[in-house]
Amino acid sequence: MVFRSLAILIAALALVIAACAPGGGAGAGDANRGRTVFEQKGCPTCHALSSVPSATGTIGPPLNGIGATAANRKPGTAAADYIRESETSPNAFVVDGFPSPSSMIPFAGSDQELSDLVAFLLTQ
Repeated sequence: MVFRSLAILIAALALVIAACAPGGGAGAGDANRGRTVFEQKGCPTCHALSSVPSATGTIGPPLNGIGATAANRKPGTAAADYIRESETSPNAFVVDGFPSPSSMIPFAGSDQELSDLVAFLLTQ
């Protein structure tokens, strides 16, 4: 009985730790929902992306191929981490040829929406 109670306590603690981890416990991103987030949050206004016909902006860098190039934009940073940081702290790294500081505002949405957006951009 004591071991079962201890196991339940450990499982509950693991859930609390996961919820407090970076990303706030958001689930894995869904690229299909991420496309919707991309469109609804106004990203096409500033960024061009050929898979989204309305994405014809020129203020921010084009996002074609971002899934492949993101890992090389900031040395030592994984593609998903680079994209997430770019969304939450737009001035952490500004792509050459674009104004610094960036005029992009930090992502305004839930942790899940951000995870979905990152998943979508990784497919581009």
